[in-house]
Amino acid sequence: MPRYGSVGRREKSHQHLHGHGLLNVFLRPAYGLDRFENVLEVPLDNTVVKKLRKFGRTQKVFPRAEFPKWESIKKLDPTNSAKHQQIADVMSAQRGIPRGRLDVALF
Repeated sequence: MPRYGSVGRREKSHQHLHGHGLLNVFLRPAYGLDRFENVLEVPLDNTVVKKLRKFGRTQKVFPRAEFPKWESIKKLDPTNSAKHQQIADVMSAQRGIPRGRLDVALF
């Protein structure tokens, strides 16, 4: 079975870097970073995933057999990452915040 650890770590680093850039009052207007606000994914870690999974189950975002798997960020594969982002889409829409900032709201 292929290992996807670098995918999960790379995604998380990428999302944190760009997410913090969006929040920076100097960088945001200088580079038009607000254009990316609704494009970024929520960075996945144990805390965020635990809350996403609880929400996803109560909202029945996926049928039980198709619910995303999670062991750790090191073992995250692209399919399960995408499914967690789908749950984040639903949650962020309900809360009225961009998906890329959802991790801040969940802590």
